[in-house]
Amino acid sequence: MSTISETWHTAAGDWPLAAGESQCTWLPFVREQLQAIESLSDGWDSHGAPAPDQRLVVAARRLIESLARVPDLPQPYVNPTRNGAVQFEWEAAPRYFELEIVAERAAEYLYSDDVAREEQTGGLREGESLQQVVAYIRSVGTPQ
Repeated sequence: MSTISETWHTAAGDWPLAAGESQCTWLPFVREQLQAIESLSDGWDSHGAPAPDQRLVVAARRLIESLARVPDLPQPYVNPTRNGAVQFEWEAAPRYFELEIVAERAAEYLYSDDVAREEQTGGLREGESLQQVVAYIRSVGTPQ
């Protein structure tokens, strides 16, 4: 496992984790999913949900492209949320991790492990390390 000490930088309005190209083969598929989410209109869920906030879709794209630079990171599920945000999910029973983009430079997360009866929530803001997020994602992808 590589050491991840980089933080979410503000200068470019990006979420860089490390320099370099994507290490994950799933990134093109996730980009297509984000493009589809970006094209949703108001009422996309048939219950009146607003269209995804374009700024949040852009932030989600930047974040996932940063995370895709980490070798062997498992592929996320990508979902629009009913409040106009974007959410990434990783699930391998009994563990689950979700990362929701809630602002242009902010995300919130939830990690749960049903066997260990553990649940952690938190936020990710500009300037903070992505190391904990990567650890949670890897934990979900690691067999018991």
